[in-house]
Amino acid sequence: NCMAVTAEDKAVATANLSVSYMKPAAPGVYFCDSMIERAGRSLIFARATLYPVGGEPVASATAVMSVITVG
Repeated sequence: NCMAVTAEDKAVATANLSVSYMKPAAPGVYFCDSMIERAGRSLIFARATLYPVGGEPVASATAVMSVITVG
């Protein structure tokens, strides 16, 4: 979660989001493996992969979040 690495007077906005769909996702239960790769003062870089339980990835995403001051 990008908000977990920002100060209380900060918020984040999506600067870039890229999603790769690797194969169709059948109905069922899925989980997401995500991580923040780097968190700087003005940008946060994150990635995630979506998996069905016990299966191969169906989608992955990378995101760049812009850190902004609130108030």
